[in-house]
Amino acid sequence: REAPARLYRKCLPPALADALLAKLMEDGESWHRGTWTVNGNTSLVPRRTRTFELGGGGGDDVYAALGGGAAAIAGEESGRRVYAFPACDELRAAAEHIERLVRAGSAPSAKAWTPTMAFGNRYDGGAEHVGYHSDFLLTIGPRPIIAGLSLGASRDFRLRREEGADDGAPARVVSIPAQHNSLIVMERDCQELWKHAVAKTASVQSHARAGVTRFSLTLRRHRPAFAAAATR
Repeated sequence: REAPARLYRKCLPPALADALLAKLMEDGESWHRGTWTVNGNTSLVPRRTRTFELGGGGGDDVYAALGGGAAAIAGEESGRRVYAFPACDELRAAAEHIERLVRAGSAPSAKAWTPTMAFGNRYDGGAEHVGYHSDFLLTIGPRPIIAGLSLGASRDFRLRREEGADDGAPARVVSIPAQHNSLIVMERDCQELWKHAVAKTASVQSHARAGVTRFSLTLRRHRPAFAAAATR
């Protein structure tokens, strides 16, 4: 069957997309580059990260501006409170556009979807990448909607259906061109039965302003009540 994802080209007004890209380019050099250690050997993560607070949920869905990057992702994956940088006006405006697009979809939870967080990745050239993974479900719940906005250079976004999944469908890989100002919405069972990646490449379709740098902002709705119930 088809991958549980939708592609929107030119999802934002062009002036807004360009303004948000310019804002990200201004502070992108200060984004966090994490490390990982295997058998005593420490390596740099092949991308930079930053986490942004969008609010929109109220109460426990509003995050303090006390960090970001790898620390925020570690908090997300362990179920702890996630700390994030406050979103700029351009990102908040983009989130409003994206929310309207998602709510017009057919996924069961689409009508109530409001993004509260945006996780950012910065890829400087084709050697920077992220391997196949699923986004952790503890704080966003099962069958989440995750909307990924691409700005700057174009890269291929790959979805791989895991072999032996419960529905009996065969393994497969779907490659989606993630161009400037495009949006990929993952929904339904995408996180449970599929994994996604941005692979290394020797050739990157450059952007007039960003060159070979691509920014990815994945918007999602944080669900602290679900996380609290799951960890009791």
